[in-house]
Amino acid sequence: MKITLPRRGNATPDFAAADFHSENLAVWGQVDRLHSVKGTRWLPEFAEIERHLEETSTTDIPDSLKDLEGQFVAVWRRNERLRIFCDRFALKQVYYRVTADSIELFDRIMGNVTSPAIDRDSAMAFLLFRFVPGRRTLFRSITRLMPGDCLILDTRNGEITIKNATVYPRLSQTGFDPEANRDGLHSLFREAMEARLRRYSPDERLLIPTSGGMDSRYILGTALELTSADRLVCMTYGMPGSFDFEIGKAVAKAAGVRHVACPLSPDDYGEESLAASCRDADGQISVTTEPPLHVYSRLAEHGRIVLSGYVGDSVTGRKKRSEGGLPRRPLALKDAICSPGDAVTGVLTDELVEESFFYEAGGLTVLGPEELWFFTNHFTKYSTYCIFKLKEHFTFLTPFVDHAFLDGLLQVPDRRVHRKLYVSTLVGRFPKLAAIPCKSFNGAAPAAGEFRKRLAFQWQRFAIHALGDRRSLNTIDFRKHERRVLGTELQALAKKLLPPDTAVRICEEKSLFLVRYNLKCLELLATHFDVRMD
Repeated sequence: MKITLPRRGNATPDFAAADFHSENLAVWGQVDRLHSVKGTRWLPEFAEIERHLEETSTTDIPDSLKDLEGQFVAVWRRNERLRIFCDRFALKQVYYRVTADSIELFDRIMGNVTSPAIDRDSAMAFLLFRFVPGRRTLFRSITRLMPGDCLILDTRNGEITIKNATVYPRLSQTGFDPEANRDGLHSLFREAMEARLRRYSPDERLLIPTSGGMDSRYILGTALELTSADRLVCMTYGMPGSFDFEIGKAVAKAAGVRHVACPLSPDDYGEESLAASCRDADGQISVTTEPPLHVYSRLAEHGRIVLSGYVGDSVTGRKKRSEGGLPRRPLALKDAICSPGDAVTGVLTDELVEESFFYEAGGLTVLGPEELWFFTNHFTKYSTYCIFKLKEHFTFLTPFVDHAFLDGLLQVPDRRVHRKLYVSTLVGRFPKLAAIPCKSFNGAAPAAGEFRKRLAFQWQRFAIHALGDRRSLNTIDFRKHERRVLGTELQALAKKLLPPDTAVRICEEKSLFLVRYNLKCLELLATHFDVRMD
């Protein structure tokens, strides 16, 4: 996707390259569902979408930011204004660059922008978070739309504004009983998966990346309620002996589903492999600790529809609410690789911190400040990365972002209860899968008692600190193999980007090895691509 919109004049935009378009509306991607006062309609006709926009949008921000569900970017012309917005979770990523005469929109930066320059402040955030929070990207003058954003262009005077609408649920339920609603939430999840699969042939294979966690087995169990095991292919990657690799294989075996194993070693993380991953992710997330692309190339041999639980942790309540209010800087830094009090975090500018709180908040949503930051930034980071991964070969689907399921789950006021509800649903619906050890409980099964889970937690802490056993990692032991993967040539780049004392700390302190992996990603951009680091 690449389109140039003139800032002035009322000429009809060229929407011919869109997946669906009329004179005043263009949509790239797929609208799965339309929510309206008349009810819910799956796979709505394009004319219905356009009519809904006209009938419901009474302000500059389309109310339909909450009403249209799917993975899409839309440009809508009304009353001499162009409104540019994406789906509720920015699953269909769109970047833009404003010039004196136009707005340029594109879904990929590398290849659409000549010699982009890395922004130094953004690079600091990239080192600490593995991505750049807020609307900024790693590249100077290139911005992205975030959840709830609407970019508004007044073609009469060329003025550009951006507004944000709350896209997360209001607290509408009181006295919520998790046990009474367990079956109801699973029904919502099952309906979400069934509806998304309806557009594909029943003969088309479904691919499920299977890990040592709960989300992939919940996806697998629900898929088996809807289709036969012969249609499913599970894939597991990681270093042999790691939780994700071994447990993922056990889950597929217990379910009676075909399994593809992709064992990994440090040799899979060579310079060319890392550069290919960097290109695939458009440089917007550090990919040096992610599975190499050949894993997905192999998976592509078996199909193109991926049922993924990649945002399950975000949705099902892994993050606890903070007690009381935190200032913005320590609140944002809770998601950083370094601890908030670490001197290395001082490289993050206050301006970028403030910009990461771009969303509308207040009392409009059930989510607290920490959760709002997490959902609009951390959540979007993983959505952005996972919809790449050789994205031209795959369609990634996840019921975890279904509006009805997510809104129902987020209505649970206490996130600890929220997580407990999810675990009890898994145990109650899929007891065979819940009896298998789980990375989320340090090797104990979700169905195990609390004593067994606490014992597993204590043993895992002992194994990591006393024995150096890092089986919980899902790819390779990046701490152990750091020199082999990264080499020793990062100091020059660190000294170019960072204050001298901070550069030395990042390159020498053992505990900051993940920051060095992020630094390696910046080096790859500078050495393998037409990217400037002024």
